[in-house]
Amino acid sequence: MTGRAAFLRLSALVASVVLLTSRVALLVHELGGHAAPALLFGGRVTGWYLFAFAGGRVSYRLGELSTGRRLVVSLGGITLELLAGVVAFLLARRWRRHGTVAFAQLCVGTVLVGHAAMYLARGVHYGFGDGALLARSLGAGRVVVVLASSALAVGVAVGGGRRLARHAASFFAGTPRRAAAAILLVFACAGLVHGALAFAEIRWFPDPAWVRVMEEASLGAAREEVARRMAEAKRRGEQPMSAEEQARMTEALERARRPWPLDPLLAIAVVTGLGVGVMRGTREQRALMSAATLPRWWAIGGVVAALGAVIAIILALRHLGATLTN
Repeated sequence: MTGRAAFLRLSALVASVVLLTSRVALLVHELGGHAAPALLFGGRVTGWYLFAFAGGRVSYRLGELSTGRRLVVSLGGITLELLAGVVAFLLARRWRRHGTVAFAQLCVGTVLVGHAAMYLARGVHYGFGDGALLARSLGAGRVVVVLASSALAVGVAVGGGRRLARHAASFFAGTPRRAAAAILLVFACAGLVHGALAFAEIRWFPDPAWVRVMEEASLGAAREEVARRMAEAKRRGEQPMSAEEQARMTEALERARRPWPLDPLLAIAVVTGLGVGVMRGTREQRALMSAATLPRWWAIGGVVAALGAVIAIILALRHLGATLTN
């Protein structure tokens, strides 16, 4: 089999496994990690919105709960992702002699733990999503969580990339550097497919409530400050600001309140870690002269069929969530 054919087959497997993992993780995260503990603590789920390719949110009313229980509800989804990712890594180790299965499990573990760690780091640092409550609770101490979860994301990129490359490097001829480049391109293609689908869906089928949940704390604080200043101006009988003036003031206030830029640093660190891991794994595979069996198209087709079924479930649940909200 040529390198091009191997690349196409491996890309199809990785892209379909990544998509299937993220879609199942969405259901587990939102319904098992947020809705279930909310109901357990006596709350009421009032609706939800699940994207077919992006994220989602669950709306609930908790009543009077301690901060600890509220943290359980807000961090339940991330916790379940981390636990599921650890289980996937353990299964990959146990089934390491079953090439395609082990490779798929490694993809699952890397996606779950990597996503959970990055989401926690960004959410706590910028004060949005599942990390917003933890950020407010910790105050200045949130930097410890940000650094620890960022380090976990980078570590998973290095370790996951290394183990994945040890399976995939034998599919590509040439020097270790060329094989590592091909593997990284496989991962990049899978990420681009997922990112493009998520971006298109968010743009064409937006959910205002989800946008508010994902709004960074600095932007929310800036809007509140603008509203306060406008109310004061109205009480003094002053001319109200135009929409353009409000937008400029909001942008300036948000920029002044925005924390140091974690996103580019974290992205560079994770991508670099993945590259280092893939290069190490490729060299180890070449030193061992081991070989793996390429995934069969029927196995890839099975993953795609499972993906289609899960997306159908998500769309049905989205319709049901909209019915409850209305």
